[in-house]
Amino acid sequence: MTSYIYPTLTNTTTTPLLPPLTTSGALSALHNHSLMITLNPLVVSHHVIDRPPQSGTAPTSTSPQITYSITDTLPLPVWPTSITYTASFENTDYGLRTQVHAPMGVEITGQWEVVRESHDLLSSNSEREIAETAWMIRETATVRCNVLLMPYVRATISRSHKELHGRLIERLLKEEQRQGGVRAETGI
Repeated sequence: MTSYIYPTLTNTTTTPLLPPLTTSGALSALHNHSLMITLNPLVVSHHVIDRPPQSGTAPTSTSPQITYSITDTLPLPVWPTSITYTASFENTDYGLRTQVHAPMGVEITGQWEVVRESHDLLSSNSEREIAETAWMIRETATVRCNVLLMPYVRATISRSHKELHGRLIERLLKEEQRQGGVRAETGI
């Protein structure tokens, strides 16, 4: 149930996996929790903590939940400040599920997936043509927090996750180039 004091916001960000990027490379990156954490430009440190999953969050896959303590530096108008929060990560067949519990009642549920999405193309005479499909990384983040915090939380997540997506694609390209070099050297 959504209340007026603690509204819920859902934000979806998609990033195309253009050639030479592969779905297996993207899934491998999404399943690398430390990589996904450190690609976020706000993160300054993280470590695994021994903590059972939150009550009411029954596992939905055979993959275990791993909980991290993460410290971010937040850009505030006058001076930066640090916050530490917990985040549970669970690999799924198509990506990654996350659950963040941050100070001041901020809760974020994230779903990262490698999916095939369709895009309608318009022909020169503005009639719809057959949809083109492409592989994408789709992140859906659902934020629940105090109504007074929501504008700041929304803006901060939007900026940092846009940069995170860019860094993820850069990392995938570097890995693909490295793998391409290995394949060329070994003749595979």
